[in-house]
Order: sequence, then structure tokens, then C-alpha cells
Amino acid sequence: MMQEQGELTYCPQTDRWIFTSRLSNYSLHCGEALMLWLDGYWLPCRIELGNQWYVIFRNAAFDLKPGQVYRATV
Repeated sequence: MMQEQGELTYCPQTDRWIFTSRLSNYSLHCGEALMLWLDGYWLPCRIELGNQWYVIFRNAAFDLKPGQVYRATV
């Protein structure tokens, strides 16, 4: 399956992170796998919700910032 590249943005009305690309637009749910572009690398992770939304990488967790737009593939 080919990965789709797009952007990850926060929607305050639904309290969800939205993946948007040329082909699709949908909200992500806890446990969904994706890859984020951070510091020049594609890093595999999964999205989770605790007190706030965050992603879990192999050895670390990263809080998602609602005002930030992230480059992502799903």
C-alpha cells in the first residue's frame, strides 16, 4: 500500500487531529499509525490521547501542538 503524504492539523471543534492530502481528509483516532516529518526525517509513530494529543515514537513521546501543522504520511 502506498503511503499518502499530507498535513496533520488540529480541529478544535472535534478535538481531533485531521490528516489532509490531495486525495483525502479525515480525522485520526487513538492508536492509528503514521509517519511524521521532524528535523529532516520521516519517523514512524502512533497517535494517542491522554490529557492532550501526543504521538509515541519507538523510544519517546511527543506532545502535538494544536497551532502547529505537521507534515505526515498515512
